[in-house]
Amino acid sequence: AGYVYEKNGVFDIKDELDVNEISFKTTGSVDAGLDTSVTLNVKERDINKDAIGTGMTVEANEVNIEGNVAANAVVKANKVSIGGQTHAKSLIEAKEAKIAVHIGSFEGDSVDIDRLEGGRVKAKIARIKSVLGGEIIAESVIIDTLASNAKIIVADSVEIKRLKGVNNKILVDFSMVKNSGEKINEATAKIKIIREQIAKMPRILESKRCVIEENKGPINVIKAKIEELKNSSITPPATFIKKLKEYQQLVHEYNALLKDFREKKDMIAELKEEIVGIQEGIFNSKVINHDKWREFNEVKFRLVDPARDITYNTRENEIARVLKIAKVQTEEGDIDYVIKKNNNLRKV
Repeated sequence: AGYVYEKNGVFDIKDELDVNEISFKTTGSVDAGLDTSVTLNVKERDINKDAIGTGMTVEANEVNIEGNVAANAVVKANKVSIGGQTHAKSLIEAKEAKIAVHIGSFEGDSVDIDRLEGGRVKAKIARIKSVLGGEIIAESVIIDTLASNAKIIVADSVEIKRLKGVNNKILVDFSMVKNSGEKINEATAKIKIIREQIAKMPRILESKRCVIEENKGPINVIKAKIEELKNSSITPPATFIKKLKEYQQLVHEYNALLKDFREKKDMIAELKEEIVGIQEGIFNSKVINHDKWREFNEVKFRLVDPARDITYNTRENEIARVLKIAKVQTEEGDIDYVIKKNNNLRKV
């Protein structure tokens, strides 16, 4: 698949298309499809103009933009290159991308950004030279220079080469890993449903148990009387038979409900074990800072079960190259979680 191209009356199919800009006035939106071999090159590089105009949608296998992407523009491709800046209201979706200045939103697998200025990034791997605010959600992040006011959420690791600012919030959440996160969310959702199902069971069971206990004596008397009458070839009164059947039905209902309650409790225990097993990966997650820490930066490690955030507030000029979460045993024999620091980068 490609574009129909005409030259000197001869038509051909090109896999590469060069345009100066994409806008309402020129090309309109371009949809070549992600499953084609089409490469789209947008040449406008004037910093005061937009290579991709306001409200435009561009879709192709590969998109190379030398200039800026305007507001409400959407660029979708397997591979994207942007030499200018993205508007705060623009969206870039790509498996692989390189962006000079990112102010908008990006979603994809891998992205390299020269400067993040308050933009949003959601990727598996993000490599950013300079972060000046913004939000990064990724499995792994590498930052050359981190300034201030950034929100960073990672599953595996974040590596900072130079730290120059404050008010950065770093959250390590292993459930961010796609498959693990889905499994944890599924297990958590199932636990919630089961807990809702069994919430009233203890009260119902206790109520039935009390009735069973209170009537055990009288029912035993009735059973003995029925047996005595039968031995004398006398038909027991219908009320005796009815009371006995009602009692037997109550015992049956109690046993069935108790069995269901125990099975559901076992299911919760199994699902919690599954979550714990997946969550063990967080003990390999890490925050690496090659520089000195500045105060007023925050690092959190998030646990799913137990639902806890373990927080570490950095101190000015502190040297703690590697931060990890560890499971420890208290003097009382309980399990607790702490953030451990070390400066041995060779072990990382």
